[in-house]
Amino acid sequence: MKRIFAISALALCMVACGSSGSSSGESSEFEGDTFTDNRDGAVYKVVKIGSQVWMAENLNYNYTEKTRSGQRMSFCYEDSEKNCKKYGRLYMWSAAIDSVKLANDKKNPLYCGYMVDCEMPSFVQGICPDGWHLPKKEEWEMLLESVGGADSASAVLRSTKGWKNGKNGTDDFNFNVLPAGSRTNRDSAAFMNIGEKASFWTSSDDPKHGMVAFDAHINTVDAYVRIYNSTKDIGFSVRCVKD
Repeated sequence: MKRIFAISALALCMVACGSSGSSSGESSEFEGDTFTDNRDGAVYKVVKIGSQVWMAENLNYNYTEKTRSGQRMSFCYEDSEKNCKKYGRLYMWSAAIDSVKLANDKKNPLYCGYMVDCEMPSFVQGICPDGWHLPKKEEWEMLLESVGGADSASAVLRSTKGWKNGKNGTDDFNFNVLPAGSRTNRDSAAFMNIGEKASFWTSSDDPKHGMVAFDAHINTVDAYVRIYNSTKDIGFSVRCVKD
């Protein structure tokens, strides 16, 4: 039987009121089991799994900051707005962590990104809206434990439609993982694996190698969901978790 985690408006308000928010002063709007991003008016479904509240859709905020070379850091699959609307945007890690904001933080300026070692702070809002943040590797691991463990998490988190060859999931927790694919590194800059795979950035840098950061990877071949490390210039999806 499908397990449904409904969030009442009162419960969400309690979570929102207790969040740290940001210095911008903008408040987050909750209506039932949805959240409105005040930056662009986008509305996202949300879900509570275990003790965490997650967005149940991929982030689709258009990150317009660019690297010093002028390179974009967020994309629609095959540069199609239709794909952004369905799957959300794909972000380089430097966009996911909002590296521009981190670099300009007067209290703790950090320069993080591809080929750069960076000791990340314990909390990174990143590209997520106020009241939400880019999850750490440990927060993804907590999610996987809440749905029965990483070894069997793929099917119960995948959406019930949209995966190639009929290999849809059961979406037992209403997390609705769609096969958004990815954008390959800056050298080839190609799009791949739509309909087959989904990958999500974490805010956790790999301290052993400045080129990579951790991501959660889901496909139809494996029953498990694993936390891998991938090169930071790949474009992956983002899911935000409530503060």
